[in-house]
Amino acid sequence: MEPLADSDAVLIKVASFTKGSGERVRDAVRAAPEGHGVLLDLRGNGGGLVAEAVTAASAFLDGGLVATYAARRAARAPRGAGAGTPPGPSWRSSTAAP
Repeated sequence: MEPLADSDAVLIKVASFTKGSGERVRDAVRAAPEGHGVLLDLRGNGGGLVAEAVTAASAFLDGGLVATYAARRAARAPRGAGAGTPPGPSWRSSTAAP
């Protein structure tokens, strides 16, 4: 996590969703100063473990469905744990859109 110059926001960069990265995102969001915004930088993120991405998303979402995907003939729909934080993440990507 790093503060952004001349801003009331912090930046969290995630290069890939490896084991433990979801909790590191949640910890960084919790550590952000009160009243500061949080920017999650996923540029160049190579993907990774779905469970870690769901955990990271849970830092911003108040429970509910996070994603759906198919895995070897079985549909999956992981849900976020909820963080009590109001929703508000947004992102822009050259490979995907919300």
